[in-house]
Amino acid sequence: MPRAARRGFTLVELLITISLLGILATVAMPRLLDRSALDERAAADELRAVLRTSRAVALAQERDVCVLVTPATVRAVYAGPAGCDPARPLTAAGAQAPLAVAAPNGLAFGGDAQLRFTARGQLVPAVDGRVALAARIWRVDRLTGSVR
Repeated sequence: MPRAARRGFTLVELLITISLLGILATVAMPRLLDRSALDERAAADELRAVLRTSRAVALAQERDVCVLVTPATVRAVYAGPAGCDPARPLTAAGAQAPLAVAAPNGLAFGGDAQLRFTARGQLVPAVDGRVALAARIWRVDRLTGSVR
């Protein structure tokens, strides 16, 4: 049979390809299965969203809003005359679920136990607030309420 008429791959080419795929799978699989870094980033993004949304709602509705921080969750609630009221959760626009974020497995939130935004978007008491997750710390400016 002439050489030009043969089509396909040789055994050596197939073995090399299979070996390379095996090496790539060995390197890639641990990264695909270990989601802790992705979960931490997602929780960090949600935390910033809860803080920013809480301040925005306080400004828009002209009422005090609190952010309660526990090691397991960060959640937003309305403030009543006696202080932060855990029984009155803040819900996200168009959603029925409370505005909250849960800590990923193996991590915990820290920092101030509660942050209270006034109707002017400022923190009470007049000190910068902070919330931590793992080694990252978010600061909330006491005057502007901005999250950094």
